[in-house]
Amino acid sequence: MKTKKQTIKKATVKMHTVTMTPAQKLTFAHETQTTAQTSPTFQGSPALQAAMTTWQAATAGLAQNQSDISQTEQQLFTLRQQEVQHVFDYEVAAVNYGGIAQASAKGDASIVAALGLAVKVPGKPIVEIAAPLGLQIKTTKAGVEWLVWDKVPGAHIYVMQMSVDPATDTTWIAVPGGGRRRKLVGLIHGQKYLLRVKALGTKLEGPWSAVLGITGK
Repeated sequence: MKTKKQTIKKATVKMHTVTMTPAQKLTFAHETQTTAQTSPTFQGSPALQAAMTTWQAATAGLAQNQSDISQTEQQLFTLRQQEVQHVFDYEVAAVNYGGIAQASAKGDASIVAALGLAVKVPGKPIVEIAAPLGLQIKTTKAGVEWLVWDKVPGAHIYVMQMSVDPATDTTWIAVPGGGRRRKLVGLIHGQKYLLRVKALGTKLEGPWSAVLGITGK
């Protein structure tokens, strides 16, 4: 019969392992397995050795899974970078098509409006696109960090880039996302980063914002 003390200890260990992230589980497993194998009790117990072999196989499976996830996330990140440019190209082409369609109809915008495309208004000035302002980091209750900024008049989409500090022409990479915020993921603890944003209109491209510096947590 288990004592109350034994029951509490077992429950504590269970909760500890359940609440670990996969990365923490791998670290915990490697450290524990290395320590256990130097124990005389372990060396003299075939049952412990067999259980350790099973645990090591499960650890290897989890490690491979995490590696696969990392590779897939990197591929998705690259595709998201490409998506930003493809979306911009699409929007420009759609606006251009609508303008030509309206001109071909001698200014009749009904067909363009029916298609859901932008209608050209004669004499409407082109809005200059300003640099985004108000860049700041907001953290959710779950600890997820987002870069947010103020709305830019005339902006259609926004492009955000991130670089390690100091930055060069080749270190800036696009951060995927939509609207006026971007999720910050994969930041290395203690590493300094630089963030910047620019707005794109239907025909004009605005300048980059002032650079915001942050440190990975």
